[in-house]
Amino acid sequence: MSRNKVSCVVITQMPEILNPDFTEGSFHSIPISPSESDSQSESRRETGPIALGMVTERDLVQFHALDLDLNSTSAAIVMSQPLFSLKPDDSLWNAHQMMKQWSVRRLVVVSEQGKLLGIVTQSTLLQAFDPMEMYRVIEILQQSVEEQLVELTETNELLQKEILERQQAQEELNLALAQEKELNELKSSFTSMVTHEFRNPLTSILCASQLLERFADKITEEQRFNYLQMIQKTAEYMEQMIDDLLVLGQVENRQLEYEPHSLYLVRLCQDLVEERQFSDIEHHSIIFQAVGSTDDACLDEKLLRYILGNLLTNACKYSPSTTPIYFDLICQDNQAIFKIRDAGIGIPVEDRKRLFQSFHRARNVGKIPGTGLGLTIVKNCIEAHHGEIAVESEVNVGTTFTVTLPLTPENAANC
Repeated sequence: MSRNKVSCVVITQMPEILNPDFTEGSFHSIPISPSESDSQSESRRETGPIALGMVTERDLVQFHALDLDLNSTSAAIVMSQPLFSLKPDDSLWNAHQMMKQWSVRRLVVVSEQGKLLGIVTQSTLLQAFDPMEMYRVIEILQQSVEEQLVELTETNELLQKEILERQQAQEELNLALAQEKELNELKSSFTSMVTHEFRNPLTSILCASQLLERFADKITEEQRFNYLQMIQKTAEYMEQMIDDLLVLGQVENRQLEYEPHSLYLVRLCQDLVEERQFSDIEHHSIIFQAVGSTDDACLDEKLLRYILGNLLTNACKYSPSTTPIYFDLICQDNQAIFKIRDAGIGIPVEDRKRLFQSFHRARNVGKIPGTGLGLTIVKNCIEAHHGEIAVESEVNVGTTFTVTLPLTPENAANC
């Protein structure tokens, strides 16, 4: 290497002495077998040396650093194998690709017969390249990369869009399935509620009327009064239930009418208290109190009657007999605040999330009759006023419902 000023040496062997199992020091001639013809011998001689391996300056430096005796170490021990070869007709670009693929810096050039013709290195490869040709190749490669990048980007966008569409379709399907499940549950609850809530009152009315008919001359006036009162109360309950179902149908079909008019809130509240106490056989005392100016209210009387009437009925229904019900009206900051407080059974924490859901009733109501529709309709009536409802409750202590409505809503033409 020093004498010829090269960076590597190719180790070769002539075909007539080629031996795959050579050992150190075996690079000597082996006589040609006498049985071979002269033409065969001539063919072998024309083939030329066969490349076996390669020794580079780096190899020598590494072995010298290991304190190996370079004079006594044969080339067969340190040479690199296998060799990667080119054909004379292979292009320089192919040589470059092979070097890149196999991570080598040198390739040997051999003939079809395997004869060593030369060696190509990275340095000679770069020197052989025409700069203009290199620029052209680089531009072609860049253009190819850019085209592939655009194609990959478009493909990725299409895949992302398809994934998003599939996710949206799956979400819509899940929503439809959930809505169908909820609808089936509502249908089942509605059927059960109607069967139960209509059958029991009708049975009570039938029994009371039969008793009055068969034993009219044997029952006392007090018993007669109690039977008639029971019939009246049951009929009112059924009437209220039918009204609830009609209003619920309007809510579900988005046909709930909202028609605000000028109202005197104190008189309306007092009328509701009188009506509730007149029909309350449990004799609850409803204590009403009004604070603030209540003369400029513009609300839907029908919906407001339903809101307050339902809350007052629930307060009485779920409270012990003769216990007081507190009903407060506070008008301030262009808002009407209605508070109805009882000392009843309260609402468990677990039931408050579903308190305004159709047909849902708290788990502690026991045998107290009800449809589970009242609060659902109350909430929709409040939302029609653009108002809010809040509840505070403690089991076996009591419940307070707070309804907040704007006194003069926007676009109220009749006020």
